[in-house]
Amino acid sequence: GQGVRNTTDVPGVIDIKRLTLLGGSTVLCEEVPDRLTNASFLQRFLNEAKQNIQVINYGASGATSIDRARMLMELSDARDGDFVVFYFGDNDSGWIDHQSGRPSQQLTWIAVRALKALSEFGLEMARWLYGEVSPYSFRKFSRAAVTDTIDSLNAAREYCQGKGAHMVAILQPNLYTLRTKSQYERQLEKRFSIDMRNLVLDAYRRYEEWVKETPYAVSATHIFNNAAAPVFLDWAHVNARGNEIIAKFIFEELQRQGMLSSDSKL
Repeated sequence: GQGVRNTTDVPGVIDIKRLTLLGGSTVLCEEVPDRLTNASFLQRFLNEAKQNIQVINYGASGATSIDRARMLMELSDARDGDFVVFYFGDNDSGWIDHQSGRPSQQLTWIAVRALKALSEFGLEMARWLYGEVSPYSFRKFSRAAVTDTIDSLNAAREYCQGKGAHMVAILQPNLYTLRTKSQYERQLEKRFSIDMRNLVLDAYRRYEEWVKETPYAVSATHIFNNAAAPVFLDWAHVNARGNEIIAKFIFEELQRQGMLSSDSKL
């Protein structure tokens, strides 16, 4: 099959439009079986709404939107009336250096890394200094990542327009964008580094501003607020219930933008 991971319940129609879902491991969804990925949930929503659209899962672990946009333009044969959905944000916040693919922390100024090591060793002064210095030292990664990601998404959008394909960029939720945290989620957040949180929140402030002024982009950062039960498995990945909520959001966004035919009722 096409894509990186199998999407279940694809209708057996000859003349079928395609929806390419692009993202990192949060689209690949290795934590769940094929049937419970957000791509497979989306496929079933489209089927229920009598839309002849095949969902193709192009999620890859560690992939950035810069990498996925390049792949779309090099490998994809997007056709008139097809759909392209970028599910972006987590890997696009600067903690992965998109040129080397290495974690940005390995590329930070050596003195900052030394402070980090000392603060982990339990030295109070080093911890305080690191807390003061690290947000500035990491911000350059988040700023570069945001600028380059937006450039890539705009280039992908131009490519899609040239092919007559519809494109949507969806800013994904994560544990740091969650407004309402349960005891479990507060404990979960403590397992991940404060640097990750600094980077993600710094990048997301900029992404939220960009999404507001960009007609083809939308923020999904709120979709798990007040969820009936926790969906996060770590700071980024979600369980099957989370994938279903994501798929419903994508489906409703396609509807809202008038991309689905008029009989698309769920």
